[in-house]
Amino acid sequence: MVKFAPAKINLGLHVVEKLSNGYHSIETVFYPVAWHDIIEVLPIKKLKTTTTKSLITNGLSIPNNNSENLIEKAFSILNEKYHLPETSFRLHKNIPIGAGLGGGSSDATTTLLALVEMYNLDISASELIEIAAKIGSDCPFFLHQKPMILNGVGKELSPISLDLSSYFILIVHPGIHVSTKEAFESIIPKKPIKSIKSIFLEPINQWQNLLVNDFENPIKQKYPVVAELLNKLKNMGALYVSMSGSGSSVYGIFEKQPEIDLSIQKMTFWSGKL
Repeated sequence: MVKFAPAKINLGLHVVEKLSNGYHSIETVFYPVAWHDIIEVLPIKKLKTTTTKSLITNGLSIPNNNSENLIEKAFSILNEKYHLPETSFRLHKNIPIGAGLGGGSSDATTTLLALVEMYNLDISASELIEIAAKIGSDCPFFLHQKPMILNGVGKELSPISLDLSSYFILIVHPGIHVSTKEAFESIIPKKPIKSIKSIFLEPINQWQNLLVNDFENPIKQKYPVVAELLNKLKNMGALYVSMSGSGSSVYGIFEKQPEIDLSIQKMTFWSGKL
């Protein structure tokens, strides 16, 4: 079974408060994009060759590949209750790691959905959300794969009427890995003056001064290349530019397919319809 795990971008990201359990309550909109990792899931008995590894990876390199990947974590959590057959996973990694694009979370959630389908598991939607949340705070979103507004720590998702399908996007990763812990250390939580949902009542060409990612300024100060890329996307004619998640990927939303110059082509990037 082959599945495609999409990336996401954040449209705005407010860090509202730090909770007593150490997590942060945030407000953001997750928007799926068609930049995919490719996951093959196979029962061991159906493999043509045997291997001692349950996960084989290629494509972009994955740091700390000896530690448990989120794909393996998804299998382990589901296996605790459903006692699954031994299963092999092959991951072709296209979405960069530590980029604010949710690639690892998407891989894990796509794996959950593949295992449920492959082994015909009798599992409710609410239980699947609980399992996804145990893997990572972004994981429940990828059960929906449509624009969702998040208030809280991951499970508090609700649909939002937002259609950007007439626009193009260019996402660029400058090759900097930003850990979530590192990013949150630079943030002082605060409640926003204007909610993200209300900002989407404004036309997209007004978003730049309204739709803010709280992580962006600290990351730009620490990594000037992020600021340089955002300025480049603006100069290319983007209607709106932002950093995604806690970085370091940046993106621009365009009315037309943007021309991509050599400096961006040397980085990891993706461009297409939203």
